[in-house]
Amino acid sequence: MWLITGATGLVGGMLAEVLPGEIVAMSRRQMPGAGWVCGDIARDGFGFDAGTKESLQRRITGIVHCAADVRFTAPLDQARNVNTAGTGRLLDFARGCGKLRAFAHVSTVYVLGGEEKTLPEGRAQSARWISTYEQSKYEAEEVALDAARTLPVAIYRLSSIVGDAATGRVRQFNHVHQMLRLMPRKLLPAIPGEADALMDLIPSDAAIQALAHLIRERCEAGTVWNVCSGEERSWTLEQIIEEAVRAYHDHGQPICGPRLVKPAQFASVLHRFGGLTQDLLNVASNFLPHLGLHQRFACERSSEELARVRLGLPHVSAYFARVMRYCFESRWGNEPINDDADVGAVCTNGRGAEIISAGARLPSEAAG
Repeated sequence: MWLITGATGLVGGMLAEVLPGEIVAMSRRQMPGAGWVCGDIARDGFGFDAGTKESLQRRITGIVHCAADVRFTAPLDQARNVNTAGTGRLLDFARGCGKLRAFAHVSTVYVLGGEEKTLPEGRAQSARWISTYEQSKYEAEEVALDAARTLPVAIYRLSSIVGDAATGRVRQFNHVHQMLRLMPRKLLPAIPGEADALMDLIPSDAAIQALAHLIRERCEAGTVWNVCSGEERSWTLEQIIEEAVRAYHDHGQPICGPRLVKPAQFASVLHRFGGLTQDLLNVASNFLPHLGLHQRFACERSSEELARVRLGLPHVSAYFARVMRYCFESRWGNEPINDDADVGAVCTNGRGAEIISAGARLPSEAAG
């Protein structure tokens, strides 16, 4: 039996569909139907009664920890209570699971924070973060790896999920879509960034299949797996902008993309922007610093294992246009797409679109 935390989120929800065996999904809210348990990782004991705790600990063989506070701007103490201390609470619970064979801690490649170097498939080393989300997830990894001395804990880091490779469907809009939506120069005349900085994006369908395989087959204590595209399957920031502009043109919306300004020089041009642009920059401030970082995410070991079972992630060029088409046709998540509708070259996969507001502020979402 698998216990999945954060099962109402993107990653946890998709894993619940593909992991084999019995699933118990944990949510802060009482959910209808069988297979759900109400529990909050921000609370000691999760709010379980003694009977629920004992029953779960007796039956659980695997735990997949996806729950997280993904707000980039949450106060550090709040982010830590959920992401860091919450992980510790779940590990304490796991110590009472006599049949436990796997504890999969789902994290993010952005534990590297503001460091300009390569993130290994091993313990991260960082002392500079752009958001409280990144810092608290880094600290959660430290807690998880320390626990791996006595528990079967493995870490699985995801990079930025943008949409399904097969259909383009966006199941949850995040900071990447926010940047793409603000791409027209009339909205953002300029952005701070390095043209050759790599933008590591992954498709939801292929990434979840890859993640599920690694959790099932390679949950060895103390191991770390970076589920990302890596250098060979990524575009640079300059290429992303060029392809986004092309997608706007193909959709009948000719635009000019924003001008790239060296991050160190960006503050000096801010005074030229009007009030609307300043407001949009405030919205985008949580992810813009990453556009100027030269970071690499090592994934050789993950890629080798996934290639062995033919679950490798595709190059971003294989699906980027589909994702952009879905964004346009759904009006960035504001308009439902009929399950059976043919959306240009994009079709839904039969489960329908997960619609959220894409107004002035899209959710700041990251994997894990």
